Amino acid sequence: MNKILFQIWPSLVTAFCVSAFFSILLALVVDIIGKAAPTRTGGKMPLTGGVGIFFGFFVGLLVFGINNFHKLDGFSFLIGVVFLFGASFPYFLLGILDDIFHFRPVPKLIGFAIVAAVQIIALFYLFPGSDIWPFFIIGVLFFFSNSYNFLDNADGHCASAVLGLAFALFFMSKEPGLWSYAGLVLASAVLGFLVWNFPVKPVLYLGDAGSLFLGSCAPALALSAIFDITKDSCDFSVGMCFVVTLLAFPLYDTCAVMFLRIWRGQNPTIGGQDHYSHRLMRGGFPLWAVNLWTFIASGVFPAVILRLPERYYPIGPFAIIFALFCVDYFAYFSADRSQKTDSAD
Repeated sequence: MNKILFQIWPSLVTAFCVSAFFSILLALVVDIIGKAAPTRTGGKMPLTGGVGIFFGFFVGLLVFGINNFHKLDGFSFLIGVVFLFGASFPYFLLGILDDIFHFRPVPKLIGFAIVAAVQIIALFYLFPGSDIWPFFIIGVLFFFSNSYNFLDNADGHCASAVLGLAFALFFMSKEPGLWSYAGLVLASAVLGFLVWNFPVKPVLYLGDAGSLFLGSCAPALALSAIFDITKDSCDFSVGMCFVVTLLAFPLYDTCAVMFLRIWRGQNPTIGGQDHYSHRLMRGGFPLWAVNLWTFIASGVFPAVILRLPERYYPIGPFAIIFALFCVDYFAYFSADRSQKTDSAD
């Protein structure tokens, strides 16, 4: 562990510092020109956290490549960085535009469709003769960029899920490789944003630029790690189980919210206070406990499951989703009992 940290610490420090610097610098600029977004409590906060994370992550990767150039396959490293950039930058750009113009659901969905179409064309151009994998990759990016965007509903909630994923990517591998290192760099960039928000009240928002960037970068790292972890031997079903295990937490939140809204006859694309974090807090969980549970469900559980032999991968998504459901039901039961007590009083 000490040897690994010695190799990567310049990248982690760079990612943290660049993210922290750009986050607060742009926040001050936005605040000065009066473009900060209103909060639910009547104040205002700049939507600039995601910009700092984006720059911190890719500058940190650049430093990692320079410091470890003699140990890396330069071409493979470059291909990996290009893949991460191509997977995440269009969503990052779409998020910036959404933060500025506040798109309605239909124009935003059109933007997602354009991004997905461009990425599919690029994959088929770069890898001619591919079968189902390009559609699977773009589908995962499309779905989970929205899922992590949904998670940006409580302070530090989306960031906790990404920190958990980075933990899983690093510790589930018997021999940490490029993608587990990249996960650590992403985590360090996220911490550069969070440093301005804790322990005091939040100073700046993650914004759609941040949540969409993290929502596309996280599954891109998970997809890329498949071939390292399974030694290029996995088939489509094993790879899907691998990815879904890593991304089970945002998957559960999105599917549960959609189901509940459709059940109530509501538009599933309209925001509300019915996400997993909201349900847990109504059940009496403090925000820090919600975010800690998010980290465990997103990181510790997948890391343990994916350290097992491949034949156990299919149990991963079911085990994590079952654990999430149990805590969800406990929160629902606690909130219902509390409401009945208040009514009786």
